[in-house]
Amino acid sequence: MIPVRNLVVGYDGFERDERVPAAVVALARAHGARIHLVHVVPPPPRRSWGLGKLTPATLQAAAVAQRRRELEAVARRARRGDLTITVEIRTGAVDEQLIAAVKLTNADLLVVTEPPRADDPTPRFRANTRRLLRHSPCPVWAIRDPAPPRRVLATVALDDDGAAARPIDPLVVDLAASIGGPRAQLVVLHAWNVPGEHLLRTYGGLPTDELTHLVTTAEREQRALVEKVVNEATGEEHRPPKVLLVKGSARNLIPEIARTARSELVVLGTASRTGISSWFIGNTAEKVLNELPCSVLTVTPRWKPRRSRGAASRRPARAPRGRRRGS
Repeated sequence: MIPVRNLVVGYDGFERDERVPAAVVALARAHGARIHLVHVVPPPPRRSWGLGKLTPATLQAAAVAQRRRELEAVARRARRGDLTITVEIRTGAVDEQLIAAVKLTNADLLVVTEPPRADDPTPRFRANTRRLLRHSPCPVWAIRDPAPPRRVLATVALDDDGAAARPIDPLVVDLAASIGGPRAQLVVLHAWNVPGEHLLRTYGGLPTDELTHLVTTAEREQRALVEKVVNEATGEEHRPPKVLLVKGSARNLIPEIARTARSELVVLGTASRTGISSWFIGNTAEKVLNELPCSVLTVTPRWKPRRSRGAASRRPARAPRGRRRGS
């Protein structure tokens, strides 16, 4: 299992008197992780008309001092036992400063909260959160419900041809299991298709039984790949995940299944891009994020997780159901 040792939590809940989310505290306790609370104070106005003797610098200094006191109070309420929580006040653009904090602390996970907005019934995330989801060098957990998730949906995409697992797929399942914990019900979803099936049905001239055999074989191979990912990524301390293969488009099925299953957290991988194209995280992920009403955790292929000590010698993965190891 991927160790989670450092959490950066972006905090902006002063007006709502928010606490550190219980889900974050539970994750930190389970992994012995350190929580680094960060609040970003916006930059002062460039000009100081109408401020009298006050200057932008003095205003910013006063705001930083006030927010530091308030953030310390938030940390004190969350500290219990040996839980380590540090605080930091930064100034500048929220997304840039949180990413800088992630890099400085070598964070394993960046957490931001998404408060419900009565004036916006759509589930679309705020602009700062969307930028973090695109550009963060580590996974981003955008929390809508502060309670620990009990129903977690992890999405596995495999490669473009469905012939092998992507390197990111085990990371998605591993993090989903870690955050859900041993009590959560984890569902691993793979939306699949047979490449060229429409052409084969329309113009291929294949007999129906041969086409049915082709589709059945493809589904069996896809399920075997997904179950291999699940067996390698999850430990015996967790409840056995449910593997769900659904034929169709991932961008349509993921939001639909998340709503039907009342998922409280959806974990998905994003495209690995740099430069101008890094402003997009993949067509499927973009559309899914805009339609999910629950918390979301995104994993970028750019992320290189640290491995726990003794990872090379840890116990073998759980054998697939119905088979014995070594058979």
